[in-house]
Amino acid sequence: RGGNGGNAGQLQLEERRTGGYGGLTTETAAGQGDIRMYSTNGGAVFCDDDSNPVFDNCTFRSNMTYGSISGLGGHHQPSNVQEMPRENYRVPSFGAGVFCSRNTASTFDNCLFENNRTAYNQDFNDPNYLAAVGLVDISDYDGEYTGQGGGLCLWYAASADIIDCNFVQNSAPIGGGIYSLWTDLYITKSNILNNNSYSGGGVLALDSIVEITESSIKGNSAGTQSGTVEDTGYALFGSGGGIYALSSLIDVVDSDITENYARMTGGGICLDGDTIFTQKPLIKNCLITNNTAADSGGGIASTYFARPTIQNCTIADNLATGVNGRGGGLFGSYESDTIAKDSIFWNNSGINGSQIALSDGGLFTDMPASLTISYSDIQTSAKDVNHAMDVVILIDTTGSMSGVLDSVKTAASDIVDRIAEKTSDYRIAVVDYRDYPEAPYGDPDIDYTFKDNLEFTSSRIAVQNAINGITLGYGGDGPESVFSALMHCIDG
Repeated sequence: RGGNGGNAGQLQLEERRTGGYGGLTTETAAGQGDIRMYSTNGGAVFCDDDSNPVFDNCTFRSNMTYGSISGLGGHHQPSNVQEMPRENYRVPSFGAGVFCSRNTASTFDNCLFENNRTAYNQDFNDPNYLAAVGLVDISDYDGEYTGQGGGLCLWYAASADIIDCNFVQNSAPIGGGIYSLWTDLYITKSNILNNNSYSGGGVLALDSIVEITESSIKGNSAGTQSGTVEDTGYALFGSGGGIYALSSLIDVVDSDITENYARMTGGGICLDGDTIFTQKPLIKNCLITNNTAADSGGGIASTYFARPTIQNCTIADNLATGVNGRGGGLFGSYESDTIAKDSIFWNNSGINGSQIALSDGGLFTDMPASLTISYSDIQTSAKDVNHAMDVVILIDTTGSMSGVLDSVKTAASDIVDRIAEKTSDYRIAVVDYRDYPEAPYGDPDIDYTFKDNLEFTSSRIAVQNAINGITLGYGGDGPESVFSALMHCIDG
């Protein structure tokens, strides 16, 4: 449980200053000092600096770390006089199950991390939570709260070996199951299931070296689907439902990444790089299936200068939902450079690129990305093939057109000729509409709402024959079924 401390104010390097209430002092220019002095770490177990803990057949269940209130201190005082903090903020918490501090080398063998939880920003609106941390009214306390590592938090640790372990239903704002910062993390034959967060539902790695082997990453969410984590006010979060790796060298080998969800990007895996280091993540011999991202990269998102290689993987049945749904299987943007080889992209779905989508760097799109793909099977469909021009000729064939239908057909033929003169890369469909085939709107024997006379084709002769074959109907009353026909043309 975090205390009500105050960070030192008006800090200068190598000079000690007095903080607000709580009196935290520090000699660092950043003004934070040792993070353990003002945050809460390790709901069940805290592993101190330079320790080498071994956990064998242990269970960490239903633990929680509580954040509290602190403050930015006032002006420098010449003595021990303290003044009220000029600004208050909420204290973070880390590792609801286990927290491993600097230079620890930990081993977890056959352990269970279940239902552990760091506090969330919205907890400060809960009277029961406030009572638990000794607060009554926090209306004057500003700032957003961040908690990291619902099951396990690795904070500048030397290494962590996780073998035959299960991380189940843990949650934290960042890194629901595991959070790793500047740590060598090795996960083998383990299950990371149904954890959730704002980002990195299963695992979030930052500036780390990570190897995940023979493991299952399943049912995790970022941003989020479940009621455990509220996503109100966190629309910018939601990356990496299963795994989120930022500036990290990560290898995921012989593993299943399935049924994960991200509110934004990377339903299964989200890989972010940086402009300084050139880590090259490897995703090899993996099944990446049935993951969902609300915006882009249902299976995998490769963004922000990432340089991953995807090798011998099956990426199937993933979804990129939403009105822009980019890259049901794989999405690349912001100068990422992805290599895919010996892989299968199949039965994925997205409005813009069912299997694969890359940003082109257009005026209203992300920075461009590149992809080198070889020896792979990629399912295609008609909607994935871009044509220079798709045109639907829609003609009113109700009785009111009796005096002008021939002129309309001539004009339509002229349009076809002009298109064919400009480009050979076109498709044209022909549709006509009348009215609903029931009295008093239309004649049940000859009328219809709309009719596809010709599906999309590049054959100029077929288009001309379809136009020539159009005949008049009846139409009954004045209004016609034009809106239904237009929507049919738009929806395809």
